[in-house]
Amino acid sequence: MDKLIKYFNEHNTANITLMYSTPGAYIDSLNKQNLTWPVKYDDMFPYSDNPQDYWSGYFTSRQAAKKQVRDGQANLHASNYLFAKRVIQEDIKQAEIEKIEKAKFAMLDWMGVYQHHDAVAGTAKQHVADNYVTKLSTSMYENNEMYSYLLDLQIYKDLGEKVKVQGTFFNGI
Repeated sequence: MDKLIKYFNEHNTANITLMYSTPGAYIDSLNKQNLTWPVKYDDMFPYSDNPQDYWSGYFTSRQAAKKQVRDGQANLHASNYLFAKRVIQEDIKQAEIEKIEKAKFAMLDWMGVYQHHDAVAGTAKQHVADNYVTKLSTSMYENNEMYSYLLDLQIYKDLGEKVKVQGTFFNGI
């Protein structure tokens, strides 16, 4: 980093100097400039992009959808740990890797779609919102089947013959 800073400072033509700093030093330098900052007193909500077209209810609409996104993200984060741990094992077969990828990528795809501004914000049409719920629920179910299988493997590996794993721990939504 030092070489980069030195090179930039020696070769830049703008009135800019790179240096290490702290938030306090930055604030102090701003205060020395005696700047006047604009203050916004009104609220931007309800937002309107056309006359009589208000985007109200942004924070209160489709609360269940917002929770499903949070749950899906937690599920994806937890399962990715076991997915990664499994795919680096030497004894894994290509078919199992493909099943793990299918579960993971379906979940990633639908989490991405669901976080689109019309989805999680609650401004999508009802039939579209219903589709988001269905698709994410399905991908979570498929993800959880693989996640449960890998949890079973991990528990059996950790506890050996002390436990016989029957079924799965997570059966989806």
